[in-house]
Amino acid sequence: MYYCLACQKLHKPNPLKKCVVFKTGFHFINSMKYNAGICQAVSDSKENVSISPVSA
Repeated sequence: MYYCLACQKLHKPNPLKKCVVFKTGFHFINSMKYNAGICQAVSDSKENVSISPVSA
């Protein structure tokens, strides 16, 4: 599972779909650590998407 930074949902990695899962970025949900990534919905979009860091 990975956490999508764009749509803010958990996804299962699917090798048949375009998705980017980062090896160095993580997100915690209920004390569980998930790799961060970006799902196909955003990578196929023609819009420019900017992701701003979350302040602690």
